[in-house]
Amino acid sequence: MLVKSYPSGAAVNGSLFVTFLITFLLITFSVPASKSFIRLAGVLALASLTYALQLASSEWIANPHWRSAIVPLLWIQFMSASELVLVRRWDGSWEPDARTKSIAGFAPSSASPAARTYESLMLLWKLRRIGTRWQVRNVPGLQQRSPHPPESRVAFILKRSLKILVAYQVLSLMTQAPPPDPNFVGRDKQALAFQGLVRLSQADITFRIIGTLSFWACTALINLLMFEIACLGFVVVFLCKVEDCPPLYGDFSSASTIRGFWGTTWHQCLRSGLTGHADVIEHHIFPFRQRLVSRYLRIFISFFISGLIHHTSDMAMGMTAENAGAFTFFLLQPIGIIAEDAIQAISKQVPLCRSASRVRVFVGYLWVLVFLAWSTPTWFYPQQRLGLDASGLLPFHPNLLKQWNLHSNFH
Repeated sequence: MLVKSYPSGAAVNGSLFVTFLITFLLITFSVPASKSFIRLAGVLALASLTYALQLASSEWIANPHWRSAIVPLLWIQFMSASELVLVRRWDGSWEPDARTKSIAGFAPSSASPAARTYESLMLLWKLRRIGTRWQVRNVPGLQQRSPHPPESRVAFILKRSLKILVAYQVLSLMTQAPPPDPNFVGRDKQALAFQGLVRLSQADITFRIIGTLSFWACTALINLLMFEIACLGFVVVFLCKVEDCPPLYGDFSSASTIRGFWGTTWHQCLRSGLTGHADVIEHHIFPFRQRLVSRYLRIFISFFISGLIHHTSDMAMGMTAENAGAFTFFLLQPIGIIAEDAIQAISKQVPLCRSASRVRVFVGYLWVLVFLAWSTPTWFYPQQRLGLDASGLLPFHPNLLKQWNLHSNFH
């Protein structure tokens, strides 16, 4: 309806997107950091524009896979803007560099409006706040200074282009695999409670584990493709420096705990926005002074917000609110973190557990796999029940392996 009143969906989406950016710039440049109420009103206006963008893009984009990717990106952009406006009190005046511990930006008196606009927009889209004093923790390659010279633009472009090609081909092969048997993804098969789990057959459990691994591999590749394409484009047109684009994912060795999986191994693009808002909400609405309660409350709020963002992806894909499972999945993650923290605290008192480091790491990986296989079906199975053609995720399928086989047979 919103889109149909315009000549094209591109026009209304483009207009709303530009309006969002202009509104963000007006708030940051014209509203002093001390005017909290006015800034809050501005954030509510940004939320309204984001919701309008969600409606417009959902009507304009016919492909449900693409809708489910674009809609949460809109809310991630809003979260970034809200964090800069309300939490960081960004006013576009200067930008401290985390690498040099000095001011790398500019002062309002010496910078042109165009330069300030560019700096603010780049900061809006730097979700990990690379090169700023707000840079998130556990960014790959930035924990310590490297003795090697920085990578050249040419090397960066070649390496990232190759990574995109390989990731695209692997994702293409995965999305062309046959769909699962509907009997494996029924509502009763995503059980969380013990009485439902004991009714699962051996085949159900096997599919649950394999399906979980496949789901996270596919999700990781989708995120990687979007990230690498964006980084490559920004570097090619000189809007970004090579050092502003460190790798997306962290060390897999940290994935032996739920906390390590989410806090180091998985991408940290939402970390600044999630933890920034969680800190503010916890401080003003739940002013607990007990350190342990405060820490876990912030974790819960962070996953709560993440669940809301990913819920919009489910809805954009075509699910009903009662069938969408992303929100439930993310609310389960703090439970896993609390459980493993308690177990680790107890195990530290046992001498055998302290000494058997390799066994502890192996058990940790097994624990993460079991926990994800337990919780992921609440998010993954409802998507499968939609019956969407997974191959529609990509605009084309190169089938390089098939072409290589044909070429080999020909010769």
